[in-house]
Amino acid sequence: MGIPACEYRYGVFMVRRMPRRVRKVRLKKLKSVGACVLGFALAFSSGGMKAAAAENTVNVQVDLEFGQAEAQTIKDMVNTLRTTDAWQYDENNNKVDVPNLGTLVYDAKLEEIAMQRAAELALYYSHTRANGEGCDTAFRDLGYSGWTFGENIAAGYVSAADVFKGWCEDGADDNYSTQGHRRNMLNGNFTAIGMGHVVYNGTHYWAMELGVSDAESNTGVDGAKTVPVEVNYSNIQSLSAGKDSCTAAVGSASELPEVKATITQSSSVNWVSPATCTVINPEWIVADPSVATVADGKVTGQKAGSTTLTVSAGGASVTVALEVTADGQGSDGDNSGGNTGDGDNSGGNTGDGDNSGGNTGDGDNSGGNTGDGDNSGGNTGDDDNSGGNTGDGDNSGNGDSNEGDNNGGNGGNDSGSSSDGGSSEDGKKESSSGSSVSKDEPVVVKIPTTSVVGGVATTTEGVYFASSVNGSIITTGVADIAKGYGLTDKEKPYAKFYNLDPKKSALAKASIDAAAAEQKAAVGSMLNIELGKMSSGKYTLLPSDGPAVRIVLGIPKGFVENGKTYAVVCVREGGVYTVCKDLDSVAGTVTFETTGGAGVYAIIKY
Repeated sequence: MGIPACEYRYGVFMVRRMPRRVRKVRLKKLKSVGACVLGFALAFSSGGMKAAAAENTVNVQVDLEFGQAEAQTIKDMVNTLRTTDAWQYDENNNKVDVPNLGTLVYDAKLEEIAMQRAAELALYYSHTRANGEGCDTAFRDLGYSGWTFGENIAAGYVSAADVFKGWCEDGADDNYSTQGHRRNMLNGNFTAIGMGHVVYNGTHYWAMELGVSDAESNTGVDGAKTVPVEVNYSNIQSLSAGKDSCTAAVGSASELPEVKATITQSSSVNWVSPATCTVINPEWIVADPSVATVADGKVTGQKAGSTTLTVSAGGASVTVALEVTADGQGSDGDNSGGNTGDGDNSGGNTGDGDNSGGNTGDGDNSGGNTGDGDNSGGNTGDDDNSGGNTGDGDNSGNGDSNEGDNNGGNGGNDSGSSSDGGSSEDGKKESSSGSSVSKDEPVVVKIPTTSVVGGVATTTEGVYFASSVNGSIITTGVADIAKGYGLTDKEKPYAKFYNLDPKKSALAKASIDAAAAEQKAAVGSMLNIELGKMSSGKYTLLPSDGPAVRIVLGIPKGFVENGKTYAVVCVREGGVYTVCKDLDSVAGTVTFETTGGAGVYAIIKY
């Protein structure tokens, strides 16, 4: 199946607006292996500059098995096609010969790009890379200096001969609209080819990269290899840690737990299980920096106590408990209790004051059986923080009796929370430990949301981080979305709105510019929008051929102009775009309808 929607030639971008019936992606599936292929024909003017890292991404590493020896044989198959069977359908579906085609050389740089792309396909099968950028950035990132390029991809075919046959697109049901792969292989501008082939979780992934070169070379070898891949937040289904808790000593650096990311595959290969990969250098956030700090992949204790460590990526996160011990004092450290206390603070018979505790309390934090004052506690805890078995109040603890403004016992249910040995004032202050370890609520850096437009809030849960517009909301009711897309009672609509950096999404930007040029319009804010669903904590995209969902974007003040007409350009996979008319007459907003799935959107005015 082909998507010949856009081409770059000699640095000039041209968009072919195809009839709507052929602009939708159709998948070709082999009954024996469930294979699907996508084709994409384009050429790009590049100076070989490395693109900057995409926003809202994490780096992961994936363990793959490369099969380059077999992949390299496809060059000869393509050359046979170019020299003995060079025909294709034209735009009128007439069979025409393609004359004067030379043979392709095998190029090491194109092979390097193809191997990287094949690894990325194992995580996210699309001409859009796993980091959300167009496939053109792979050429720039890896130093390709040619003036033209093309890409074919495939998944599920188990042999080079089978995948080549799939790309030939010469069946009885094929026509111009389905021959994107074939036209790539018969493109006279190309003089070189490179192949990538990986096996991941039993599925074969193939990437063909076409370009310009005059020297025969190859470097790719078979075997196991670990490949780094940049993944966009929107493709992360969940995060997990290698363990639920860890320890560190004051003044000592300890290794942090390993973090895994589960990556959601594109809907094109929904028969493939999501990939799970190790996150490279995850960014941990410490709930209480006074207890511990994180640097260079290690956690260092600052003082004895308990806190939590959290890693977040988009809508996914994982939290582990951390206990910091004083050097040489076991699990108690600076704050200890019970019938006797060790370290800087010890316990006794009675305690009076704002924070009181147990049998005796002489230190910063002591505790025990009785307590009087604003904060009372259990086996240990004195001063600002008190402890006990369990307490869920503003300041709570455990013991034989508690008197004061806030007290607890084995449990409570006021505003803060702590467990197994400690309490925290309003759930935020330092926790002390008695016989067990407390777990504070993590303090996570908050990203301003933009889920309100003109005082109206969105109907749909999600992440609304698109600060490039003056708010972004969905106005279609959740029940209507669920019904329209056939969601079950356990599934709910979920949306993601992110800023788009046009410098890092060249293909999308080019499509937006082409659409704006047709309307003689100026381009304003750009953003990524995804319409998906949550099911048992797992996020997947809704299909792009479902019913319309209405969205309202607030137009930034600097882009508002009286007398202008506003619209929204939607760019889907392959650079295919649609201009969505403004459905309201409200100044400062643009209302439009779109469907499920992922796309790049931009406000235009004319």
